[in-house]
Amino acid sequence: ETAPPGDTSALPTGHRCPDAVAPSSMAEPCHVVKSSLALQVCGYLDVCGLSAAEAAGLDRLCTAACWLALRAEAERKLSSRPWWQLQSRPRLPDDPKEALCQLTLQLKSVVAVPPSWAECVRQLSDTDIEIRPRPAGSGTTDRGPQQGAAEESTGLGEDERKHADAVPRMAGVPLVCVSRPRESMSAAVRIRFERVSHVGEAVLFGVEFISTEGKQGTAARMVYFCPISGRVFVGIPADPHGLVAGPMPALGASSATEVEVVLLVNTSGCISFGRRSNGQRRVEWCGELPLDFVPASSAGCYASLTFQMDKLEEPAKVSITWTGTQLPDSVEPPTSQGRFDAVWSVHEW
Repeated sequence: ETAPPGDTSALPTGHRCPDAVAPSSMAEPCHVVKSSLALQVCGYLDVCGLSAAEAAGLDRLCTAACWLALRAEAERKLSSRPWWQLQSRPRLPDDPKEALCQLTLQLKSVVAVPPSWAECVRQLSDTDIEIRPRPAGSGTTDRGPQQGAAEESTGLGEDERKHADAVPRMAGVPLVCVSRPRESMSAAVRIRFERVSHVGEAVLFGVEFISTEGKQGTAARMVYFCPISGRVFVGIPADPHGLVAGPMPALGASSATEVEVVLLVNTSGCISFGRRSNGQRRVEWCGELPLDFVPASSAGCYASLTFQMDKLEEPAKVSITWTGTQLPDSVEPPTSQGRFDAVWSVHEW
C-alpha cells in the first residue's frame, strides 16, 4: 500500500521526506517519528543518550518528559537510602536536568553530611569527613546543657554561631550500607587524630535498626562502638538512658594516631565490632552481640557514624575504608566461638 503524497508517517526512521529539497538554514525539520513512538524510544536512553537526542532536535516535549522520568527514578533510588534521617537536605532545583545532576552526585556518595553542619562536621569527599570542636559560645539543638552563655560568645560571628548551633549534640551520619533480614553487612572507618585523649568517645560507629511499627522508616534502636574507649552503647531514640558495656580495654594514652573500626552483621543478625590501630594487620574483635539486641519489629539496619560533638577537643578526620556484604580478604573474621563477654550498666546520653 502506497502512502498518500506528502504523508511521511509510514517512512522508517532516518529516511528523507520524498519532497525534501537540499538542506538549508531555513528548511523546516522533517519529523518522521511520531511523539508517542519517540517517547517509547527515548525511554531506553540514559543521560548521555538523551542529551544527544535533545541536541539533535528531537521533540522537546518528549525529551522534557524523559528528563522528568530520569529525575523521578533517581529520587526513588535515593529514597531507599538512609538519607531520610537527615532533616536538612538541600532543596533540589526545579529544572529536571540540574536536579538530576545533584541527585547523581548524592547517589555516588557513601555519606551525606548536611551543609548546615559544615562549621563542625564537613564532608571533604565521597568517603572523607572532617570534624572540629564546636566553637566556644555555641549551643546544642537537642537535649543537654547549653555550652556557654550568650554573653560569652561575642567573639563568634552570627553566621558562624548559627551554623555551629545547627549541629546536634549527637550528630548522626548514615552510610550507604543497608542490611535487611537474613542479609550480611560489613563496613569500616578509619579515624585519624593527633592525640587519642582529645578525641575520646567523640566518634561512634555502629548500626541503627529500622522500625516497621509506628512511623515506618525511623530508627528503633542504635548499637554503637567506640574504638578508642572500647565500649559498646545501646540506645533508643528520644530516651536519655541506654546501656553501656566495655568488652575491650581503652587505648588510653597510647601513641596511636589512627584507629580503624570494623562492623560486621552476619546473616543471623548478630553484630560484631573490631578495631586495629596504627596500621596493624590483625583486627581485635569484641565478641558477637546476641540477637537480643535486634528489635522484633526491625525491617533491617544500616551502618551509621555518630559524632558526640561536646566530647571532641581537637579536629579529627574520618574516612570510610569499605562498605559491602562481606569482610575484605585483608580482615580475618571473628571466630564463631567468640561471644560478647562484658557487664552491662545504665548509660545516660
